[in-house]
Formats: sequence, structure tokens, C-alpha cells
Amino acid sequence: MMHKDCPRPSNLSMSGYIGWLEEFDEFSHKWASIPPHLVFGSLVMVISLPLYCLCRWRTGRRSPPPEDTVASPPSLLSLVRGRQDDWLKKNKGRAALSYINFQRMLLFMAMVSLVISIISLLTNITGLTNVPIYFHKTTIANLDEHSPLHWFNIVISFLLPWLVVIVVRQFMIVKDKRASSTPEESSTLVIEGLDPITFSDLTIAEYFRNHYPNFQLVKITRAQDTRYLRRQISRLEWNTAIIAQLLATGDQQSGIYCCGRDRSLAAIERRELELKRSIEQEQRRLRSKIDTLRIVFLTFDSTKQAQKVVLMEELDHFSYYSTIKQAPRPEDIAWENMRSPVISLFIRMFSSLFILLVSAIATSPFAFSKTMHGVIVGAVPLLENFPLASSVIPTSMLMLFNNVMPYLVKLSLVRFGPWSKTKLVSNYMVTLFFWLLLTTVIFPTMALSNIFEVIEHILGLPIINIFSDVSSSEEDEIRSQFSCLFVPEYGSFFVNYLVLGAFAKTQSQLHRLGDRMYELWMVFLNQSSKVERKVASIYASEYCKKRNSAGNMSLSEDYVWSIVLLAIQMCFCLISPLVSPMFLLYMIIKHLVDLQNLRVSYSAMVNQPVLVRTAAQLVIFCPLLAQTSTTIIHLKDKDSLLFLVSGSLLILNIFLLMVLQSTGWLFPVSVFGGQTKQSQGPHR
Repeated sequence: MMHKDCPRPSNLSMSGYIGWLEEFDEFSHKWASIPPHLVFGSLVMVISLPLYCLCRWRTGRRSPPPEDTVASPPSLLSLVRGRQDDWLKKNKGRAALSYINFQRMLLFMAMVSLVISIISLLTNITGLTNVPIYFHKTTIANLDEHSPLHWFNIVISFLLPWLVVIVVRQFMIVKDKRASSTPEESSTLVIEGLDPITFSDLTIAEYFRNHYPNFQLVKITRAQDTRYLRRQISRLEWNTAIIAQLLATGDQQSGIYCCGRDRSLAAIERRELELKRSIEQEQRRLRSKIDTLRIVFLTFDSTKQAQKVVLMEELDHFSYYSTIKQAPRPEDIAWENMRSPVISLFIRMFSSLFILLVSAIATSPFAFSKTMHGVIVGAVPLLENFPLASSVIPTSMLMLFNNVMPYLVKLSLVRFGPWSKTKLVSNYMVTLFFWLLLTTVIFPTMALSNIFEVIEHILGLPIINIFSDVSSSEEDEIRSQFSCLFVPEYGSFFVNYLVLGAFAKTQSQLHRLGDRMYELWMVFLNQSSKVERKVASIYASEYCKKRNSAGNMSLSEDYVWSIVLLAIQMCFCLISPLVSPMFLLYMIIKHLVDLQNLRVSYSAMVNQPVLVRTAAQLVIFCPLLAQTSTTIIHLKDKDSLLFLVSGSLLILNIFLLMVLQSTGWLFPVSVFGGQTKQSQGPHR
């Protein structure tokens, strides 16, 4: 199936190789650079694990002896076997246990996919293509275009989404029992967008008294912008922490100046008094209720009354109050995001444009890796004959680039997102997943294939052909380029990506390198004095350990990254079956690393059911990628029966999953046990 004109990755010259280097380079070429990635990943792990054990040993020696009342954490083996789930739930939080159960579900999916990929591998190697690249023989490209063995991939890719739905349903209803529990109800409703002049308290009360005479509206509360007050309170807490640290260290000198400011204890205490006066002044201003936002909370006499009001107002599309909904609990409100909706809209639009600009150049790591390779080889000519220099760099650069994406999305959706934490977390996870899918799978596939010819071919499809003018000879040539979309060398790129994810990325998480970098950044921002650096270090350390508290979205990102790699595995499990064992390897190591981090440092004490529910919905989407890639493979011959059947089954599955989503995940299969609509938020 591989087209003769497909671009092939450049290979280093064989001249200069001696002995085992020459044999290894030839072996690496036959297996599409997978061996160098395995060697590099293994070296990283061999170095990382003893270093981690040494660091843990030194930390244990420096730490004071534990009190008798403090129980030591259970062993890693007992956590892996699930015998200490109660300890995990009690000491690390219900959200932590839900995440571990979610990983166990992905492990089961990985094992099932491995069985399917083994069968696909056996069918692929039966092809008659005689090529020197061994990896090519393991891919679907080794089969003849009209081989009847393609029917296995078509049928399996059609059934795979429903197999995943069944597994998710079993996990959400049986394994994670909290997911199907009925949430707490509230008698408070919220309406956004009401002008405080036109819709005064008297006007709102009169409306509901006239339309609902048997209901009692107990209280009307207008939201206010408390961001400045909360910033001042945070500064006061920071100032108090510095004073406590100064008193603890005994460093109370009276003449300390740094960066033009007095850093003595007396000066810090004066700032503390100023902050307290500022807070009191702001609190008095807020109590006057002079300036309010266009957000109104309505409290009724009972929960049933509130639910009936929501139902009736939603049915009346001409009502000014048709957007009314049940309000979240105070602890589920992101108060720092409660601002003017117009300002938030403009900020989000600007941030989205910035993300789009960055994502448009998401293929730049490939060009960057080539440039860096040239610079390194120019500085150290001996590396020119080293296979790792040309094999591992492109994959590593893409992985480093993708690690920046969560920060860009977080700037747009978390810092300036909705004030409902349930909606905030759900939007962040969904948006981050699709951006990472673009930069991890879609854009690299475009960069590794003749995407422009593919687009031209799409324009030549019958349904679109009326808008374009493509000759038959040009159309035949363009269709032949589809075989370049998943050529063996390019399919191995994602196998190598999972290899680095399993060996390198997980080890960086084991050592908590991201937390260390954040801690260094906070220390750099507060380098005025030794005490401030100490307080910044303590703050950053505590912030990173609490994986889902305040503005920390680390647990959400852990969910999303696992699902993104699942999407890679699903996309290529039938086309390039070797991706499945690498994904299983990644999930095993990732599961062990996360359990160890939870065991010794991390926690997720904030109860957030929306995390696991949103993650489960994204998982259901992933199998469609396998069916899509199978259909694209047969798109080269759009008149063949294989393409017609594969495309029709893909459209059918998309339609059925859209029905499933639009019915609240209740039909044709009840995924969340009939509680999805209520469980989308704390009170919805």
C-alpha cells in the first residue's frame, strides 16, 4: 500500500559506522527507529530509579522521627493490589481514589486492546509485501489493498466504541459507586445578564409573586465583584506567613533593606496593619451594595419550588428569566472569576486567538529538532554517527512542546473562565483534550504526510466536487497520496512517542520535576529576602501537593494526558498494532508512579465528581479515532466496497454516539446509571 513517491525520513549515511554501531543502525532502520527510543528510555529509567531511591533515603534521614500517633503509609504493593483503597480514600481524598480507579479502567482497556492488536498484527504479517523494513510488515500497509483481511479491522473498529461504552458503564456504576449517586439539591437559583436598573429587586419579586403565587421567594442576593478583597486577603496571609517565619527564625533586625524597600519585622507589621485597614474599607464598600454584577441569586422556600420554577421558566422561551438554573454551592464557586461577563468574553477571545496562533505552529518541533541536531553535530562531530541523536530528538521536542499546551489553555479557561467550578473544570478538560489531540496526533500527522494533496483530494469527493474543478488524472494521483498518511515510518513515530512517555515522562513525574520548577519560579519571584524565599518555597510545595485545590488543575491534567495517550493508542491500534503494548507499558508505569506519589506526597481532598465523569465521556470519544483512521486508509479507493462499508459504519457510530450524548447518556445505553443530568454539577 505504500506509494513509491511518499517522502521517506532521511537516514544517516552508513559510512563511518563500525562494528555494533553499524549493525545497530541497520537494525534501527528496519524497525523504524523504535530500538533507539527503547534504549534511551531504558537508560533514563535505569538512572532515574536509583536516584529516586537515594533522594527518598536522604529525605528520610533529614526528616524528624514520626510521632507514635502518625501511621506510616501502606506499602506500594498493597496499594497496587487495591487492599488499601480505604486508606487512600480517607487520607488522600475521594477524588484520588476515583482517579486510581479510572487508571485501573484504562489498564483493562489497554489489555483488551492488546488482544485486538495481536490479532491485527497476525493478519498484517500475512501480507505478501517484500520490503526490508520489518516494522512495515507489522502494519496494515503490508496487506494488499483488496485483501479480505481488511474486514477484520472494519468490523472491530465498528464494535470498539460500544465495547468501551460497556467498560465505562461498568466502571461508573459499579466500580466508582459515587458516580451514580444523587447529588445534593438546593433551593437557590441563579440568573445571569440582568441589568440591575431595569430588573430591580422589587421588579423581580413582583414577577415571581404574580407568576408563582403559591411559591415563596425568601431572598434576593446580587453578586458583587470581590476579586480585590480576595487579593488583599491573600496578601495579608502572605504577610502573616512572613512574620511567622521571621519570629520562628529569630531574624528580627531593624534595618534590612532590599530592592529599595524596608524588609524588617517592623516594616512588615506596618504593612500588615495597612492591609487590614484596606480589607475593612473594601468590606464596608461591598456591604453598601452600590456596585453589583449582573448575577442574581434567588432563594425559594423549598427545593421543590426551585425545581418547578426552573422547569417552567425554561419552557417559556420569551421570558427574561429563561436562563435561570440551580446555583452551585458556595464552595463550588470560583469567586476570583466572578466578574463582568463582557470583560471575561473579550479576555477569552484574545486568549483563544493566542492559543490558535501557537497551535498553528505546533509542527515547529520537527523543524526545531533538525536545527538543534545540526548545531549539536556541528559542535560535536562524533554524534553524527550516533543513532540516538537523529532518532530521539524529534519525538522529545514534540513531547516538550505539548507540555506547554496546558498552561496556555489554563490561561484562557481557568484564569478567565466561568465562575462555576463544575463548568470550569469540565470546559478545561474538554478543551485541553482536543488541543492536545491536535498538537499530538493531528498536526504531527499533517507534518509527516502530504496533507495538502489530501485536502485537494477531499475537495474532489462527489459531494464537494461541484465546488471544485479537478481532472480525473489529477484526482487519481491525489488519491494515491493517501497511502502516505500512515506509512510505516510515520506510524512508528507515535509508537516512539508512547515509549518516551512510558520511560521518560513518567520518571519526570516520579521526581516531581514540574513541582520543582514551579517552586524555583516562586522563589525567583520572591527573592528579595531569605525569609520571603523560604515562605515562597513552602507555599509552592504545599500548592503542588494538593492536586485539585484552589487553582491547581493538576489532577484534571493527569486525567487528560492519560486520555490523550489512549486516543493515540486507539487511533493506531489496528493500523500499527505495536502501539498497543507500548500504551499498556505506559499505563503500568504511570499507575505505579501515581500511586507512589499519592503514597508519599500528593493528595486530592476536594470532592469533584465532575472530573471522573468528564474523563469518562472523553474516553467514549476515543474509539471513533480507530474507525476514522481505518476509513481513511480505504479512502484511496473511494469506489471500493471496503470504503463504502467502513464509511457507512463510521457515520452510523457517530450518529448513535450523538444520540447517546444528547439524551444525557441514557439511550441506547445508560452509561451513568440514569443520574447523568443531575450529576453534571453539584445541583444540576
